[in-house]
Amino acid sequence: MFRQVYIDGLLEKLEDQEFRDYAFNALKIFRSKPWSIDDGDTVSMPFIDVYCQKPKGMEINLIDWIEAALAWQRVLSNTMIYKFIQCPALAKKDADIKGNNQIISSLTELYSGIIKDSGFYGGNYGADGHIEFFKPPLSNNTYFPLEVGYCSSDQINTHIFTNNCFARLPYNSEYIVIFEVIQNSLS
Repeated sequence: MFRQVYIDGLLEKLEDQEFRDYAFNALKIFRSKPWSIDDGDTVSMPFIDVYCQKPKGMEINLIDWIEAALAWQRVLSNTMIYKFIQCPALAKKDADIKGNNQIISSLTELYSGIIKDSGFYGGNYGADGHIEFFKPPLSNNTYFPLEVGYCSSDQINTHIFTNNCFARLPYNSEYIVIFEVIQNSLS
């Protein structure tokens, strides 16, 4: 149900010619090559996997491509900033709540004095978990809703619109990426 409301909202925005031109130009740029985020040194991750990773055998739909492209424009314009946090282990399947919680909750010990609280609770609605910092690691936020594994763009956008931030641990990644939108806009 929520996904349909989200899709309807995006389709309504796409009725505006200016937004549509911007969105499809962003999509053209985004699809021109496999864009990645990096730390300028050793870490590099495909942005599409960070923003909306799909299970193997599933195609990323047009809505997710558009939203990832719009988010990529935010990264390029420095209105969405990010930072990597090394994770002690790769994410486990969603159903392994105990295993994922062990990985995520260990961040408070690994980053003592930096990460105040962290946990994984799983589920299909809302965040999979959270990471809370003692002080803002990027700009303003200290609490980051966490999505682990497969994720769609509407879930990420929900976190952006409600918190201006999110954290992602895609499958097969050794790093959690925290993002903060420092200038929130719908385009």
